Amino acid sequence: MVKRKEHMRVNLWRLADIDRLIDRLYSVSPPLASGAARHWIPDADVFETKNDLVIRMDLAGVNRDAVKVVLDEDTIIITGLRKEEYHEECEYYHQLEVEYGYFRRVIHLPRAVDGDKSRALYRDGFLFVVLPKVERPITIHTTVEIL
Repeated sequence: MVKRKEHMRVNLWRLADIDRLIDRLYSVSPPLASGAARHWIPDADVFETKNDLVIRMDLAGVNRDAVKVVLDEDTIIITGLRKEEYHEECEYYHQLEVEYGYFRRVIHLPRAVDGDKSRALYRDGFLFVVLPKVERPITIHTTVEIL
């Protein structure tokens, strides 16, 4: 069973999901568009444990070295690149759903965190960013190293 904390911030996240959907529909370049700068929006979960705020982002196929995590006050910005794979022997595609190119996610944090003690881990195609919770913000701007 998934526990959800219902409050105004959660409702705002739902509106953000609608914005994300609209962005996906109207701003992603068509498949195999030559010369077009493509981008995509990876899915992310944000949840709390007793001591931490955790972000889990689906980044399957993204090289760990191509990902950057920056914490800026009450916002975390995660950027990176998933390189497109071409199959020389392919005559035509029947279905294209995997998105490639640059991505950028800006997530507004629901509470204050200690950026200096934050850590990020990349395992099995998922990026985990663990942000220790605090009463008031300690760090204004920091880049989090991915292990």
